[in-house]
Amino acid sequence: MSSDEQNKEDDYNDFSGDENGDKDKKQGSPKKKEKKEGKAKEGKTKEGNEKDEEMKKLREQKKQMGKEGKYLEADKIKKKIKDMKKGSSNQKNEEFEESMVKEKKALDEEYEKEKKNLEKKWEEKIQKFDQDREKQEKELVDSQKKKSEEYKKELNDKYPKIKYSTDYLNGRVQEKNLAKIDKYKEAEQLRVINEKLKEKENEAYEKEKSAKINRNMETLETKQNQDLKTLRDKQKRTYDILLSKKEKDFATLESKYKGKMQNLEAKEKKQQGSSMKEVDEE
Repeated sequence: MSSDEQNKEDDYNDFSGDENGDKDKKQGSPKKKEKKEGKAKEGKTKEGNEKDEEMKKLREQKKQMGKEGKYLEADKIKKKIKDMKKGSSNQKNEEFEESMVKEKKALDEEYEKEKKNLEKKWEEKIQKFDQDREKQEKELVDSQKKKSEEYKKELNDKYPKIKYSTDYLNGRVQEKNLAKIDKYKEAEQLRVINEKLKEKENEAYEKEKSAKINRNMETLETKQNQDLKTLRDKQKRTYDILLSKKEKDFATLESKYKGKMQNLEAKEKKQQGSSMKEVDEE
């Protein structure tokens, strides 16, 4: 990570609203922090330049010793240069590793933040789906209940009125005729017989009427249950699609951050190889 990238990361970490106000006061403003880091960088650059100058002088001395035939002296200088390069390489590696640790940590934090936001987004989507599903079912069930009540009333109202048998109707006529000729005792006996016959025929009528209405209501109920099942099947398909999209979103997010992490690891591996090659080249 470059110094500019590091400064941007520090600015992001420092910016956290009012709750971190006290922390900012203790640590100082971002500008002061940048100035301080700039001085540190300038110091490192100066130190690096001094080492480069010293290395340059040593290389010239090694070359001169080789020309003069002072091979042992040249070999000593060569080892010294190699040790200096190794020390410089170790320092660079430490700085690089520190940078890698920060980058990986920042990447992990970014991933967790995005994952949390994605979880919240899908939680809200699923919750809305459940609310809509319950609303749709309630509306359908209420509508079916109302339709059932109206249909049952319609069947009752339109059902033909009872038609009594000829035996009952003739018995009523005979009953009235007996009363007209003052045969009240015989009329009363016939009235009791007629009432029992009427009650029997009423019961048969109500039974038949109830059976026919129930058959019609069962047909309607079967259709309504099928309609409810169709709705639930459709809702399940929609829910399955939602879950598939949710799974795809999380897989995409994970793949994205795995790719970023692999890039960092490749960068780290390349740096390690480069450092070893640089030391061996002397």
